[in-house]
Amino acid sequence: MLAARDSDRLQIVAQQLQSLGGTAPLTVSCDVTNAAQVKTLVDKALDYYGYIDVTMLAFMHQHRYKNFS
Repeated sequence: MLAARDSDRLQIVAQQLQSLGGTAPLTVSCDVTNAAQVKTLVDKALDYYGYIDVTMLAFMHQHRYKNFS
């Protein structure tokens, strides 16, 4: 299962996995800063797979700093 905010990128990654011989993963658009979307993600995983063994979270938060020079 793959989840990310950008559904277009999700589809690209899913296609790349398939082209390498993998099974097409379930893809779900989800913003992890939105609790309702995370709940939907978990519900879809449980509905599709029946259980969750492991979850991995990787995210990037960009800070914008003023240039003080």
